[in-house]
Amino acid sequence: DNPYCMSYDGKRRTTDQDGEYKHDLNVFGPCVIFGALVDDYNTIPSCLQRSINENGLSYRVNNYGARAVYFPENIRSFDSLIIRENDQFIFMILKHEADKLRECGFTDITRLEPVLNDPTLVDYFIDEPVHCNAEAGNRMAQCMYETMSKKLEDSNDKSNEPLYVPKKRNVFEDNKYLKEYMKELEPYTSIEGHKGAIVMNCNP
Repeated sequence: DNPYCMSYDGKRRTTDQDGEYKHDLNVFGPCVIFGALVDDYNTIPSCLQRSINENGLSYRVNNYGARAVYFPENIRSFDSLIIRENDQFIFMILKHEADKLRECGFTDITRLEPVLNDPTLVDYFIDEPVHCNAEAGNRMAQCMYETMSKKLEDSNDKSNEPLYVPKKRNVFEDNKYLKEYMKELEPYTSIEGHKGAIVMNCNP
């Protein structure tokens, strides 16, 4: 919580939110969405907010990005939201996570490789594409906006009534890391006497 990076209510601050917005555009993903190497002004969600404002659309962009996040955790965060008609969602995922995203009802998948492989985009990454500076993030934001601008325009003036969305899925059932840990615990299940557990969120 400082002038460059502020988080509250499970979100990182999105700048340029200078009015009332009818709908929400919720953005989920790892370090690149959170903006691990940039200030609040230069995160992908903040760049998206400026494009939305410039085009007169009534969408508030919410940054639900998190560092070192595992994909099911994004879905868990999504399931915790109160969703309204015509709210929109962006998930930044790896290629092998696309099938899981489709199972959750998100079928419009756009590949960012053309942006990341642009030969003019050099010296903008520290070690991998999720660790990039403002220039690379802004280009990804522009691609995202151009991809969904028609959908945003079409739903801009429509209803924003709350939706009841049943949420019964267990997003951790295919978590290989959890299964590996459970396997490690098997030798201890027969120990007699007092047993205890501590459940913590230790991310990172």
